[in-house]
Amino acid sequence: MDQKSATLGLAGVRERQIPMEANHNGVCKFASAEGDDYEQVSFNLVRLVKSAVKAAAERERIASLGIPSSNLLPEPACT
Repeated sequence: MDQKSATLGLAGVRERQIPMEANHNGVCKFASAEGDDYEQVSFNLVRLVKSAVKAAAERERIASLGIPSSNLLPEPACT
């Protein structure tokens, strides 16, 4: 799979590319939940979701303070 097809284009460090020997079907349909490829992809999906939830909560908290969005800091890096 070429790099453009394999990326989401997320800003900053929110996107992590994981080299895999697989085509689209191989990335979407794993032979086993115990395989290394499945574990890498599932770990990174969980990391992305947690980061998105954390960022949304922070945006909501800041919005509740009434601070104009132009004064906001850039989005934090994924952890």
